[in-house]
Amino acid sequence: MLESRRLKGIIGLGMLLVPSMIFGQTSEDMTTTSGISKVNQLNIRSFPDGDTSSIIGQLKAGEEVKITYKVGKFYKVYTSQTSGFVFSDYIDTQELEGIREQNVENVRDIVTGEAKVEEVVSSIGDQIVAEAMKYLGNPYVYGGNSLTSGTDCSGFTQGVMKLMGINIPRTSKAQSKVGTLIAKDNMQVGDLLFFGNSQSSIFHVGIYMGNGKMIHASTSSKGIIISDAFSGGGAPLQVIRRVC
Repeated sequence: MLESRRLKGIIGLGMLLVPSMIFGQTSEDMTTTSGISKVNQLNIRSFPDGDTSSIIGQLKAGEEVKITYKVGKFYKVYTSQTSGFVFSDYIDTQELEGIREQNVENVRDIVTGEAKVEEVVSSIGDQIVAEAMKYLGNPYVYGGNSLTSGTDCSGFTQGVMKLMGINIPRTSKAQSKVGTLIAKDNMQVGDLLFFGNSQSSIFHVGIYMGNGKMIHASTSSKGIIISDAFSGGGAPLQVIRRVC
């Protein structure tokens, strides 16, 4: 039995896509705009809500999509494999004027037979990043420990690592002292990046994604975002640790 936000029913094997996501209007009736994913492992969601929607696919960096409309912070996109909602901040498009706005009340869930991402990962570092990406867009709360309702930078890294079976301390300063110390030239996906005024004065941490990017719980106004791995921590990068 599969349950979605507004629909209940029994779905057979495979994937069922609902082609009309705006009531009374099919995708063929809508003007599309091209866009390109800026990051790897950008989640495609079943509904324009980062907290409760299902992850039904992912985009690679440079992958092209067709955008049909925008609802809040999300674009409705189509690929050759699926359709769904992605965070608009991570899609590059030159034709913003052609993207129409829709109200969330006029949008319904995409129903799939498998409400999860079929991920192919090659290392524990890839798995760490894939887990971290599930919480992209969720809120930042200083001192918080919830990956869904609010966490700070070190709560985010501790929470993601815990889900991977890796136990690390709670604060960024304490985390910067565990695991293997890594040189910048040897950074790998899944490494922890620590920022501060010096190696003994650490106050921010993120997870390296590769290609010069990191995912981290940034600020209360930005939440969990993707930033430049070397300049996005609010201070110089001081320490790199591998805990997996």
